[in-house]
Amino acid sequence: MQRTVPILHIEDYEEAKAYYVDWLGFRIDWEFRFEPSFPVYMQVSRDGLVLHLSQHKGDNPAGVMCHVDVDDLDALVAEWRARKPNFTQEVEITPWNAKHISLRDPFGNTLGINQLLPEPRGT
Repeated sequence: MQRTVPILHIEDYEEAKAYYVDWLGFRIDWEFRFEPSFPVYMQVSRDGLVLHLSQHKGDNPAGVMCHVDVDDLDALVAEWRARKPNFTQEVEITPWNAKHISLRDPFGNTLGINQLLPEPRGT
């Protein structure tokens, strides 16, 4: 197996674009609609992470949790705060020795973002 691409349900195209592209810094790779007025199915990506976003009613309408590992969570949070100064959520240090933040999008999907920390010396 090469990779897993989660499909996240979205309700509103513009709201999804504002959240994923304008705030989190993803880019839109492609969009597909059977007709111009039909629901969108699209791919967004950033730094090797690929997500599919779907307005189709059968694609996980209850929301999904995705776990994402990153190299520098503090830099990402600083970038997001620069775009959205009222973002006050703090990074936590977890019992599994990682920096962590959970982001819930406007559609009920959660991105659990981790940066694994080096093991403490002497363990």
